[in-house]
Amino acid sequence: NYHVALTVSGATGYLFVNGVQVGTNSGSLMTCAATSTVIGNDNTGLNAFPGVIDELRVSNTVRYSGTFQPQTVPFTIDV
Repeated sequence: NYHVALTVSGATGYLFVNGVQVGTNSGSLMTCAATSTVIGNDNTGLNAFPGVIDELRVSNTVRYSGTFQPQTVPFTIDV
């Protein structure tokens, strides 16, 4: 099992796997990705994700900005 998080702040995106930042990207590509991200497939519709997505959270605030310990219980609803 993996915990994968993508955080986009302004035009910079940060990718975390199991709480550790493994990548970053900035510029117009990330601005576009923040508004046209496809979950479970790529944006062409040709490359389906071959796994199972257990839980998905989409927030309008930055949840992770550095190394973190992934939760082991389901998220609570944003208020």
